[in-house]
Amino acid sequence: MNKPIKIENPFRPGAGHFPPFFAGRSFEQKLFAQMLIGTSPLNNILIGGDHGFGKTALMEQFKKQAHEAQWICVTNELSKSSTINEERLYSRIILDLAEALSDNMEPCQTVVSNEPRTKSSDHAIKLKQLVFQTLQNAYENADGNQRDKLRIVLEKAGALARNAEFRGILIAYDEAQYLIGNESHKDSLIEKLYLTVSATQNCSGISPSLLLLSGFKKEKANKINLGENDSSLTHTIHLNRLSLEEAWLAISKPISQTEYPLDISPELPLKAAKLSGGHPFLVQVLGKELTEQYASMNGQLTIDSFPTHSALERIETGFFAVLWNKTNEEQQDLLRTIIRLSEDVPSFSKTDVSKATQELAEGKSSSETTHRLLEELTKIGMLYRFSRDRYAFTVPMSELMIKRRLKHLDEIEDWNQPASTSPLMGTAFE
Repeated sequence: MNKPIKIENPFRPGAGHFPPFFAGRSFEQKLFAQMLIGTSPLNNILIGGDHGFGKTALMEQFKKQAHEAQWICVTNELSKSSTINEERLYSRIILDLAEALSDNMEPCQTVVSNEPRTKSSDHAIKLKQLVFQTLQNAYENADGNQRDKLRIVLEKAGALARNAEFRGILIAYDEAQYLIGNESHKDSLIEKLYLTVSATQNCSGISPSLLLLSGFKKEKANKINLGENDSSLTHTIHLNRLSLEEAWLAISKPISQTEYPLDISPELPLKAAKLSGGHPFLVQVLGKELTEQYASMNGQLTIDSFPTHSALERIETGFFAVLWNKTNEEQQDLLRTIIRLSEDVPSFSKTDVSKATQELAEGKSSSETTHRLLEELTKIGMLYRFSRDRYAFTVPMSELMIKRRLKHLDEIEDWNQPASTSPLMGTAFE
């Protein structure tokens, strides 16, 4: 009997976890790097995308880039309580600014203090208190409305950062959807914060601030109004799936870099990448399953035995079932029609589905009904629309899981055949 290989699995799928190898998003990283060093104009950034598409991971990667480029990172996770109103939000920002500035500055680089300098561990606390009080006084003593007061605070923080020889201040907040709330997008907290930060970006004599907000669903990011005169100064990133090559790298690289390197056939990570459909969360899930299954079998894993049916059931239960349970019988009938369009449907149009539905219903179904059902399935997250008239399943392998649910066992007999071993020729799933 083969003895299992004992290794630490590098894959830890979960909300907000940084992947062991950050693959893809090269265009976004390049553009952000240019902003940090001043070769491109500063554009405040909004990151939007569906659940599991890597919004938090991209923000963490941006923070790493900012740190390497000598920027101070002010970061936190927003909550409902911290975004009730302007006063609560700005208090949160002042606290986070004080902590980030004091963590990155020497005593001689802060404001003048009459207190004697100590060498005890209490010094870091006193330094943080001093910086906080300086920023809080700037806020309370400034004239104007709350936005004007926050602008003065940011300018003061920018002066301190420049004195400490930092290029700028990155203000990065995750779960920023709370800034929108239930109110109208007009004059919302997110717009006020955006305009206030933008006002400091052209001030001379200080290090500029750059706003990075993440956590928006794609449709929410599209609707955020940042003001007619300032919308050109923002960059909204809509995260899509990874390419086949990027997904393959995200799985194969961590496996090759384990403490006990696995001599794994390149066909296995390629099959996992194809099954993931480029969905970043499923890339991590299938990478974890592949590593565990390969190690448990002491490297005797064949391509036709991965993944196991139990692994597939875990994916179905934990990821797909939540969406399926939101559908009604009428929507399920349409999903049955969609998976019959072809053997493998990477994407489909409303016209394709309407035509197929009318043929099956012998002309008794209308295109209006099909459109309504497609919109309903998009709203609950079963489908996503990536262009004006084209849709795809949000969860890769949904076709297989729908067939399993509908007990079309004769249609899934060949689902687990070996993946193609041909080289990665393109950058997208076929």
